[in-house]
Amino acid sequence: MLKAAIPNVTPANWTLVRDCIFYGPPAPPTPGVGSFFNSVATRFCSQKTVHLVVLPAIADLRIEYSRAVSEDRFAKAIWIRLHATWSFVKMFARGFCGKNSHFS
Repeated sequence: MLKAAIPNVTPANWTLVRDCIFYGPPAPPTPGVGSFFNSVATRFCSQKTVHLVVLPAIADLRIEYSRAVSEDRFAKAIWIRLHATWSFVKMFARGFCGKNSHFS
């Protein structure tokens, strides 16, 4: 039904149109904490995995990190970044990204 409602949709570009409708247009990562994780995940993970797993994790990371820095708790800010890096590595090791991922 959705295919018929959008003019000029072909089988070749239907996946791009569907992903744009469900997950929004692809946007470059914003600079700051977590932008490296976002760029790596965008390259190796499906758009669904990035939308459901990676972006919420980066949002939480940015909130926690900015709160720690604003309270002058720099040791905690470093710990938050180290913990986020380790969690990101574990995510890749468990197979959340790639061809055999659970969310692809």
